Amino acid sequence: MATTTYEAISPRTKAYVKARFLKNAKALMIIEQFGAIDPIPRNSTKTAVWRRYLPFPLAVAPLAEGVTPTGSQLQHEDVTATLQQYGDWCPVTDIVHDTHEDRVLNGVIVPTLSQQAEETIETLRYNVLRAGTYATYAGGTSRITVASTITRTIQRKVVRTLKRNRAMQVTRIMRASANIATDPIMPAFIGLAHCDLESDLRGMPQYIDIAHYAGNGTLKGEHGKCEEVRYCTSDLFKPWLNAATSTSSTTYLVGGDVVTVAGNPDVYPALIFGQDAYHIVPFAGNEAVQIYVRNPEAQIADPIAQKGFASWKTLQASAITTQSWFHRVECAATAEPTA
Repeated sequence: MATTTYEAISPRTKAYVKARFLKNAKALMIIEQFGAIDPIPRNSTKTAVWRRYLPFPLAVAPLAEGVTPTGSQLQHEDVTATLQQYGDWCPVTDIVHDTHEDRVLNGVIVPTLSQQAEETIETLRYNVLRAGTYATYAGGTSRITVASTITRTIQRKVVRTLKRNRAMQVTRIMRASANIATDPIMPAFIGLAHCDLESDLRGMPQYIDIAHYAGNGTLKGEHGKCEEVRYCTSDLFKPWLNAATSTSSTTYLVGGDVVTVAGNPDVYPALIFGQDAYHIVPFAGNEAVQIYVRNPEAQIADPIAQKGFASWKTLQASAITTQSWFHRVECAATAEPTA
């Protein structure tokens, strides 16, 4: 199958396709909302560097009369990540293009590729985030000893730790559009969890489902909130299957399913964090993604116009930039939810 490096669509159509592609993808991207954004211009660098300046020590010593204090020097920590390129393409023949009842390229392939891009980038970012330094293990002291679900008590301990580390509640999110912009939200810490944990989250005392919110809007993927934490859930936030190897049980999900023969439960990460805990290269703006769409057209490599395609590629990177503002709760998921 021959491919080309140029397009058979006008710049105006290309702009329309890109905007639609980004809109379709970003409608589903949960992690995109909360990351501190750092666009990387094209043809600039393959290394993203995120710098955090450390606070000055407290000036608790009284000043001596007529003596200039020593002063404080700026200190910083750098976190780097290498941008990697991701993408895919889908061919289409002239027969499909001419006879299929749907507009295959723009009506079917492009939306499907945009979903693929969203799920790819969301998964890549999630894998980075769930590898953070700080963790609490429900009912145990390590992943293999996890033996219970997430609870409000565990959440309160995590929130207390975040506050001790001076993590600030999230007050702004990235706008759900193809452009780079932010919107304010009511202050809260954010939790990310797999949808298998929804029943356990709902079972926490004082948990409020989004259906009972009194206002203030909802976040993409938001399921509900408990005290100071708002939870967003997705089937892309995968667990470690059969990871609690020291426990055999039918109480919790095993291998992603309810079992009648005791097995090793899956371990689910519930990620709780504050403002600017991680940085991302945003999937938005003119530099976010390159889209190519070609209808079947006669050319040297395809003289009788039998082949067309649609494709996408993007440069992406993400990193936890302040580990102490990011916390992972590892827990099991109840196999048979109760009312």
